[in-house]
Amino acid sequence: MYATVTHPIPRTEGCEVCKARAERESKMQEKRMNEADNWYQYFLRSSIEIKHHANLRCKQRAISMIKLKGSLEDGLPISLHRKPNGDIHMVIFTSYKEGTVYRPLHICVAITAGRKCIVKTIYDPRSQPYKWNASYTKRICWCKEDNS
Repeated sequence: MYATVTHPIPRTEGCEVCKARAERESKMQEKRMNEADNWYQYFLRSSIEIKHHANLRCKQRAISMIKLKGSLEDGLPISLHRKPNGDIHMVIFTSYKEGTVYRPLHICVAITAGRKCIVKTIYDPRSQPYKWNASYTKRICWCKEDNS
């Protein structure tokens, strides 16, 4: 199981340093959701390459390729960023059932300028809960965890 991360910020809002950035990011992502949905549908219809790092993370988290593909199909794009080279990077929020519990999962994907679709990595957002709102669908903090 994951260690509990103690962080003084309630999970409804980020720290004061990140508050303005979170507001800007939220507004920008709201404007991009139609575009994100369109790119996500393109991604799902395409041949998808699973990078070594994503494959390693699947093994470490006991997520089979069948679960990963099912999770992708049930996912929801929560962020889209265009890179200067034309690549599109998205974070897909999804969950999958483990026993009787659903685990949240973020899948980081890319569509290259050449339209190649890639799963870059996956992670459980509960590993850094202070970065996310309570539903793990909006990033609210960009600070590094204070381990002191």
